[in-house]
Amino acid sequence: RKAWLIFRRALSIVNLNGMPQPKDLRRTFSDTLTTNGGTTANRLWEIIIANDCRLSLLLVLPSGSPNGVSLPEESEFGGYINPQAAMQRHICSIAYAIGQRTYLEGFSSLAPTQIIDESMDKAQRELPDSWWSIPHLSNNSRSQETAAEYHRLALQMWFYQLKIFLHIPFSFRAVKDSRFNY
Repeated sequence: RKAWLIFRRALSIVNLNGMPQPKDLRRTFSDTLTTNGGTTANRLWEIIIANDCRLSLLLVLPSGSPNGVSLPEESEFGGYINPQAAMQRHICSIAYAIGQRTYLEGFSSLAPTQIIDESMDKAQRELPDSWWSIPHLSNNSRSQETAAEYHRLALQMWFYQLKIFLHIPFSFRAVKDSRFNY
């Protein structure tokens, strides 16, 4: 809860100082992960939005970003310079959508759950199998490549964690009610 409050305060400060807004997020995520770190303002916004989405979902609280995060374009995963940038944006948008489903509609909303699940399955299929493989990490290496592999591993874990959050409200209901079995 303290971390959520810190990121919510940071989100307020970012908004008051006129840093990039959610409508600029498309540029922010692609710039940040395809160049050498992007600008400090863009990187800061990315960190704040991603952590606010994640912590809001964990605490079942509304996200601080009023419009959520825009999804990648259809062709972004395949032709994207850095697939991690597109996947991070997609994961944030999914976290926002799951949070909205849970916070606004409760845990029994099957239709939004199926839409979100289809979106996650599509994103998973569009990335190559090599992206989903477990990286071989070296404890001694402090290179940018190793940092990128740790980031990819963190995105994979967050993706699967979101799958769990998406389906957990329906896991036990499927035993008694077949409409939750899909």
